Amino acid sequence: MNHDGIGNSCGTKGHETAKLMAAHITANTNPFTWSACSKDYITSFLE
Repeated sequence: MNHDGIGNSCGTKGHETAKLMAAHITANTNPFTWSACSKDYITSFLE
C-alpha cells in the first residue's frame, strides 16, 4: 500500500487534507481518517 500522493492522486496538494496514509505530517494532517483512495484500497484488499 502506497502513501497518499505516491503513484496516485489521493492526498495531492489542493485535492484534500492529508490523512492517515500521508507521506508527510503537517499541522493539517488528520491521522484518524483514511483518504478515499486508501479506504478503497484497504477495503478491496480485505475482501
